[in-house]
Amino acid sequence: MLIRPRQKLPEQDPQKILLHAQRWVRAADAQRKWAETAKKCVDYLEGRQWGQDDLQKLAREKRPALTLNKIRPLVNLVLGYFLNQRTDIRYLPGLDGMGTAEIAGVLTHVEKQIAELNQMGFQDSEVFLDGLTTGRGYFHTKVCFERNTLGEILTRSRDNFATYLDPDAEEYDINSGTFINFSRWVSFDEIEFHYGEEAAMRLGPFLRHGGVMSGMPTGIVSAEEEASPARRFGMVED
Repeated sequence: MLIRPRQKLPEQDPQKILLHAQRWVRAADAQRKWAETAKKCVDYLEGRQWGQDDLQKLAREKRPALTLNKIRPLVNLVLGYFLNQRTDIRYLPGLDGMGTAEIAGVLTHVEKQIAELNQMGFQDSEVFLDGLTTGRGYFHTKVCFERNTLGEILTRSRDNFATYLDPDAEEYDINSGTFINFSRWVSFDEIEFHYGEEAAMRLGPFLRHGGVMSGMPTGIVSAEEEASPARRFGMVED
């Protein structure tokens, strides 16, 4: 069992908190138009092509809601071509005379090992499918120390609906923007474990009583939920 020492909440800067909250609201508002259209694309691909009003009308008329999904087979065909034509990353010696073919070969083998550990075939297919369906797909690569104290390269696909870009960014390289926000649902226990008892106490009224005043800024926080298709294994109705 992983046991962490009790976390102490660092001194909070109200201006920085407001700055991050403002960035979050601006990014979420800018992404909503894309997310609503992308959610409809994913729903159509996965066979959820009937609206709730249409389903209720058909139920009253005792008629079945048939779905003839002509999109999924075509997408599966394109995805199959992509998987069959995947290539591994290969290193070559540079033209400045500093590199050699031997070093490039070693780096190629190291990269292949990293790809095997990260199961890049699955990561590539997931990101490609996200991009094909919604127009946005993300890799997230970092150095992870959970399984190796010396660190290992970890690459995972990111939920494109939970990745919020800087609305003022202009370049194709999203890292050139001012910030990138990620959202994730967490429980009260996770907050207390990762950030300490004080952080949990400050957020407790929000999580338990739905927005009781606790000293946290609420005026600029949007109450709207994410526009996202069904992504959990169950227990949540879309």
